Amino acid sequence: MPDTSTASTNDTRALLRLNRAFYDAFQAMDEDAMERIWAGRDSDISVHPCWPTIHTQADARASWQTAFACSGFVQVTLSDTTLEITGDTARLCCTERLHSLSEHGPQIRTVRSTNIFVRTPSGWRLTLHHGSPAATHPLLVSAVN
Repeated sequence: MPDTSTASTNDTRALLRLNRAFYDAFQAMDEDAMERIWAGRDSDISVHPCWPTIHTQADARASWQTAFACSGFVQVTLSDTTLEITGDTARLCCTERLHSLSEHGPQIRTVRSTNIFVRTPSGWRLTLHHGSPAATHPLLVSAVN
């Protein structure tokens, strides 16, 4: 269960639904659904693991098209979710376990992600998604614990 100690119940539900919708759009490889989740600002940022930072709406859309094209199947399982809301900004951190099929066969990757949401006139929207490969080497994992 996510830590939502600073969040109102309605905001918490809305943000958890929106975060799930983000991953559902990713799994469905649905560009239109993905675009509806974002704030649509030139300041929106997306960072995929091992990719350069993406700063514009057009580049973000192209990045998702590329990500979708590289995989025939993606399933995302989320864990370790924490949520903090401060005013009109929310930070949701989670662990993504990505199961995918590519030209190289089945892949399983673990990514630590931070999603920043902002409250807009049309509700909460994503303004930053930052995914980083999770530490899996025992020495690295013990160093951060």
